[in-house]
Parts: sequence; structure tokens; C-alpha cells
Amino acid sequence: MTDRPDVPARHSNTQASHPLPKLSGTTRRHPEGAPMTRTADPERLPRVLTDPPRPHAVEYGPQRLPVFKGSYTEPGALVWGPGERERALAIEPALTEWDETAFWGEGAYPTTLPGLNAADSVLGQLARNASLRPGTVERDLRRFPGHARALVPVRGVLAADLIARWLGRTDTAFWHAHDWLDRHGEAAAELLFPLVFGFNKYTKRQCAAALRYLAARIGEPRLMRLAERHGPDLAAGLRSLLDADPLLPLTARSSHAHWIDRDRLPPVLLRDRSAVLGPDAAANLAAALSSWSLRVPYAAVETIAEVCDGESLTRFSHTLFELWIEADTPDHGAWALEQLACFGTDATVALLEPRLRKWAARNPGDRAVFALHVLERLGHRPAAFPALYRCFQEHRGTGTGRLAGELAEAVAARRGLSVEALADRLVPDLGLRDPETLVFDYGPRRFRLGFDERYNPSVTGEDGRRRPRPPRPGARDDPERARAAADRYKTLTKAVAAVAAEQSRRLEAAMLSGRAWPLGDFRTLLLGHPLIAPQAARLVWQADDGGPRTGFRIAEDGGFTDVRERPFEPPPAATIRLAHPVTLGGELPAWIELFTDYAILQPFDQLSRPAMAFTEEEAATGRLTRFEGAAATMGALRRLMDWTRLERPVPGGTAPARRFERALPGGYLLAEIDPGSDAAAPDPDERHRITSLRLSTTRNRRPGAAGPLRGDRLDPITASELLAGFAEATGGDR
Repeated sequence: MTDRPDVPARHSNTQASHPLPKLSGTTRRHPEGAPMTRTADPERLPRVLTDPPRPHAVEYGPQRLPVFKGSYTEPGALVWGPGERERALAIEPALTEWDETAFWGEGAYPTTLPGLNAADSVLGQLARNASLRPGTVERDLRRFPGHARALVPVRGVLAADLIARWLGRTDTAFWHAHDWLDRHGEAAAELLFPLVFGFNKYTKRQCAAALRYLAARIGEPRLMRLAERHGPDLAAGLRSLLDADPLLPLTARSSHAHWIDRDRLPPVLLRDRSAVLGPDAAANLAAALSSWSLRVPYAAVETIAEVCDGESLTRFSHTLFELWIEADTPDHGAWALEQLACFGTDATVALLEPRLRKWAARNPGDRAVFALHVLERLGHRPAAFPALYRCFQEHRGTGTGRLAGELAEAVAARRGLSVEALADRLVPDLGLRDPETLVFDYGPRRFRLGFDERYNPSVTGEDGRRRPRPPRPGARDDPERARAAADRYKTLTKAVAAVAAEQSRRLEAAMLSGRAWPLGDFRTLLLGHPLIAPQAARLVWQADDGGPRTGFRIAEDGGFTDVRERPFEPPPAATIRLAHPVTLGGELPAWIELFTDYAILQPFDQLSRPAMAFTEEEAATGRLTRFEGAAATMGALRRLMDWTRLERPVPGGTAPARRFERALPGGYLLAEIDPGSDAAAPDPDERHRITSLRLSTTRNRRPGAAGPLRGDRLDPITASELLAGFAEATGGDR
């Protein structure tokens, strides 16, 4: 879609017909504060800012659209995406136990099953029950737009009608409605023809936008050929629809904005900063942004960005968002969150991330979802990926955390990297590569900052005297320089402590996951980083070139040495990973002795961790009998497993329950305790006896419902950490 000045205006209004407030002619000011009274000439602006399209032009244009006289009676069908049905078959309810056949049975269709939300209930049944009539799904999902993803594989007349209604929403139902259009393509168009060219005025506008969206996706010629099958009148009507104002957005969402305070909107300058948008043009800019969506961008906004100053557009965008926040984030104004991605910068990320934290903690509907997608769209900005990564780390195991991880993975993939590889490249060095960063100038005196192995700071003066912190300014010191040096010292040492602690956590997580680095990345990203290299030098590493792994450490001169302190050079094709006691095998005692002799203080427990393994029986059965009968406190058990909210079957329904479980590769670790508890926050000091501890391929605790997860299917590090955790919790190596 492009701005076409050769297309004559279809009406004389110069104000967008979106219900946005008309801006009064208040004094416009330059962002630097000087009055800016010159208003941009309309001839210099794109038509979307001077003569915007009417959202209802298609429905109420000069030509009435023809009535659809055909019928579409093809029965409903299911069209699964790659891997979608397999994922649906893997859905399990949050129940303590269930009968698989009876739970997913072929009987009466309920919208929601116990222990599942509406979307998972529908998808799980559609994947398992071939005789389930899709028409029933559409009628029931009409009450659950928040679970619109379940309708995406369903193709049918009722599905198209429901999709048309969701196209006007501002939540994730709008996104999934467009997923449905993408999935069904030409079939979707055939299903929409009766709605856009029929008698139902309620859905005409949404369906018209959907057909224009499909024309952009599959091409106008293909869409016209479909229409011609239904006769010349319908084909002419579609042609009229597609020839409508090219500035019409491809969405039909409501964009009420009573919450906009026109007096607080900042001026928007032209790109050469010679003039500002007038009140009408500013209102039309807000209207254009209300038509922009992360899922379906409005191309006219790109034209605006080419004409106007980027910094002032960003300020305008931020102000819209802040006004929406002050209005308590009304649903109909959710576009104010999405539009942050239009002109976003690192300042946008700084504005959005604190709000994302609150939304993620309080789980307020779709707000966190949209905020994460804004960050993903801004992935080319330096601050966006770190914000996604922090959300991923802070909310692991939650829906928000999983989405943040998926979007961080998408941002990294665009650069040809994994999430952790990109995170390595974005670790801030805080300027420490420059020696002058560590110098604090008091004028007559200068002090150099240093850190010990725990990153505790100290300063050394030119006289060689070492102090735990910079001294107070003396009578001969320059007061301004000394004050600036003190402020910079506080900021820098706080940042160093935070970054070093985060990288220590990342290194420990890398050890536990078995992550490997190419040798070049290891040298450049770890050993070449001023805050990671000191930690890497206090750890044991292993080089893997396909044969037995070789352990080594970084010596004081920066070279590599093995456990016998002989020089070692990894093969160029080797990958490098952190050693775990269980992977060091017989070399572990020698490494412990070496680090003890050199008094090397490790950044986290590495060599001191237990190295444990499953017995042959545990590896074969998945049942950890060594811990059955042992006692542990509730607090210790909750550090090892999730105290998960489930439902347990009772006569006539279900009741809330709590059980211990832990997701593992390929299945779960399930535990039963005595005395049991269904409390959400049980006493952490109360002791409980472990009556059962087993690895399972499913969370279903029904006897005989699932086969065991063999212990030898877990990698040695995961197995060792699991066993060591329970050994500590139960008071000994059992």
C-alpha cells in the first residue's frame, strides 16, 4: 500500500472520521523549548495527514455492494499447521489423575474440560475425536474470544462468521483471526463472500477489510478469479472494494480515543525541522497510528515517517502511550501500546519495560503479550533483546516467560544466533576496556579503581596507598571534579556488581545445561570480556573434539593448562564447555587439590558439587526408591520441585489440589508426601515423608496410566543435580 497523490479525494473532509479528539490551535513549541508558530503547508504532507480515508467508505460509498446470491454449503473441515496436531495430542489436563479414554471421549462436546482452558480443551478434542463436528466448536468459542487460537484450524461458514466478528477486536483474538485468514487463504475468501456481500451489516466492514487483506496476501488476480465463479455482479463488487481508497487500512478495528488530552501532545516536526504539523494533521497522525497493528501494519505510517522528524514522532508516540496508561489502559485504546513499535528507540524500551514487569506479575490479560511483541518488533534496537531476555529469565515456567523466550529466540535467529549466543555478545563492558574508565580525577590527585575476585572495589592513589573507597575531597582538590568522580564511582561499582552477578548466574546455568561455545567465541566473548574473563579464570573447562573431553583452566599468563599443569591447546574445531564434577570423572580429586593449592575462589560451586548417578534399577525403572521413606521439610522440597496447583476428581466434579512435580526432558518427576497438603502456602518448616518419587512420561498419577521415564534417558548432569538435591534435602547421600 502506498500514498497515491494521483487518486482524487473522495470527500471534502480534512479530519479523520475516527472518533479522535480534534486538536485545538494551541501554541506549538519546538522540542528544545522555543516557540514554533510555523505550521507545515498541506502540500508538503502526505494525503493521510491532510485528507485521510473514511473507515466506512467501503460500506457506505457511492455504489452499493451487490448482494451475494449464491450459497456455500461445504461441510466444515480441519486444516492443521505443521506440528500443530501433534502438539494438541500432547495436551494434558492439570489434574492429579484421569482416565485418558473417558476424559477425551467421543461423547457430548464440552467447551472446557476439567483442568484445561477453553483453547486447550477444544484443540485437544479436535485432535483426538475425528467425529467431532466443527460447527459445535464455533458456537461454543463465541463466548471465549481470549482463546481464539483454537479456531485457527477450523474451516467452515460458522468459523468465518466468528472470525469476521473478531476482526474488529483489539485483543489477541484480532491476531488469531488473521492467523485464520493466512491458514485458509482462498477457502477463507469463499467463506467471506456471503458475509461481505450479504445482508449482515454488522460484519460487512470487518469482512471487507479481511478481503483486502487476503488480496494483499494471495494476490488480487487469484481473488478476482474466485469471485467470478459467483457471477459478474459479485466480481464487480469485489473490484469496487479492491479499488477503494488505497489509504484504507487493512484492519477494521475500533479506535476510540477519548482519553487523549490534546494539550499534552507534543509537536511533530517535519524532517527538516522547519515546521510542525497543524492540529488537524496531528489528529490524523493519531488516527493513522490507531489503524496500525503489530499483526497488520498500516503502510501509510511508513510514509509519515519519511516526511516527519523521527525524534518528535517518538515523543508523540510515547505521549499517546502515557496518556493511555493514565486512563487506566482501556481495552479500546490498546492500539496505543502497539503503536510504540512504529517509531520506537531504546528510550521506548526503557519506557515499556517497567510497565511490562507489572503486567507480567499481575497477569492483566493481553497487555504483557502485546508488550513483548513490541519488544520483538524493536529487536534491531540494542536495548530490546536484553529486555526480552530479562523477562525470559525472571518469569521462567510461566506463559509470559515462555513467550519472552520464543520472541528472544526469534530476534536472535534474525541475526543467525541462538538466544544465549546473542546474550553473550550484548553483555555490557561498562567501558572497562578503556583504562581511563578506572581513573577518578580529583584535580591534584588521581585514583585508580580495582576489584578483587568477588568484585569488591578498592582504589589506589598515585602514592601507592590502597583504600576501600575514594577518600573525601581535601582542601586542595577540585570540588567539581571530586564530586563528579564520586558520583561516577558509585554508578560504576554498582553496575559492575550487577553485571558480574548476572554473568555468574549465566555461567552456572551454562554448566548445568551443558552449553558449549565454539573455540573462537570462547576466546573472544568470554576471555576477551573484562567482567567475564576473571570469572572464567577461576573455573574448570573441558574441550570436546569428538573424543574424550580434556579438562583445562586459564592460567595466570592467559594460557591453558591441564590438570597436571601442562600447556594445553584445544584443537581449532573443538567446542568448549564448563566442566561438571560428574563429567570430570577420575580427574575430579586432582582438580580439587589443584584449586585448593592455589587458593582459587570459584564464582559459584563447581568442583564442590556432588557427582551422583542412578543405580541400574533406577536407570531402568525411573523409580527413585533410595529416597522413599525419607523426610524433608516442605521448604526444601519446594526448592527442588514445583508445588503445582491441580484439580483432583471428587464425586460430582473436581476439587482444588496441590502436588509436587518437576518437568524434565521427556517427562516429569512426580512425588507423593505424607502428610499431604492442598494448601497454596504450606508451612515451609513442616517435615513430610516422601512416599513415592518416580520419573514418568506423563503427569497423570493414575495407576497404570503411563509408563516410567527411564532414568538413563536423562543426561548425567541433570541426573546428578536431581539426586544431589534430594540427598541434601533428606539429610544425607542416600
